[in-house]
Amino acid sequence: LEYVNKYNPPIDVVAAENNLKEAKQIMDRLGVVFLLGSGTCLGATRDNALIPWDDDVDLISVIGVNGLTGESMAGIEEAFRHKGFVARELPGNHAQALQTMKDYVRVTWECMYVDDAVINIYPGIEIPADMFTRPKEIEFLGEQFFVPNPPEEYLRLKYG
Repeated sequence: LEYVNKYNPPIDVVAAENNLKEAKQIMDRLGVVFLLGSGTCLGATRDNALIPWDDDVDLISVIGVNGLTGESMAGIEEAFRHKGFVARELPGNHAQALQTMKDYVRVTWECMYVDDAVINIYPGIEIPADMFTRPKEIEFLGEQFFVPNPPEEYLRLKYG
């Protein structure tokens, strides 16, 4: 993880697709609701593909929604490790994150806190929380995934 974090090489798209699908299996089995975020959401909604020059797969959940707590993350971290992922928690002011890696591709799962009806996302952008708590379902890579709703507005706020 240290090397990948330091140099941020682009993803291997095939490995990233496999990691995303495996992460979905883990999260679905544990009943964790998550959304595609950042570049992963951009690629899924714009191109129906992962972006080849992206450096990770981005997943988002909201703490306090659908039964997710900061404490429940420990079991999820262990489930990723059991499936061969390297994993570590990254605490933060606006989120707790689980950064995982398998086959040299990072999957970053950010669990966001709601503060005054907004969620603060990297790099310090406030997004209305209801975009995440009432997500839109899309088909991507032959499976169903959630994205912020509406995804176009989320991406406009995130990227301009």
